[in-house]
Amino acid sequence: HSPCEALGLRGGKFAAAIDNQTFVLGGDVILSVQGVEIDAKGSYEKVRKAIDAIPDGGKLEVTVLRSGEQVKLDATVAR
Repeated sequence: HSPCEALGLRGGKFAAAIDNQTFVLGGDVILSVQGVEIDAKGSYEKVRKAIDAIPDGGKLEVTVLRSGEQVKLDATVAR
C-alpha cells in the first residue's frame, strides 16, 4: 500500500475546467501533517523534516478537510 492508501486519503472525482486548465475537485484537502500546517512558505521543508523524524512503527498523522469537516487520519510508518 502507498502511504496515501494507508491513511485513507480520498482523491477527487469531478473534473472542472478553469481558464482552459482541467482540475480534479472533490477530494480531501490536506491541512496539516504531524501538526505542521500547510499554509505558508517553508511548509514543505517543515513537513519533510517531521516525516523523516517518525521512527519505524511510529504514527503518521494527517488532518484533512473532507466534505466540510476536519478529519484526523493516521497510519503506522513502515520503513
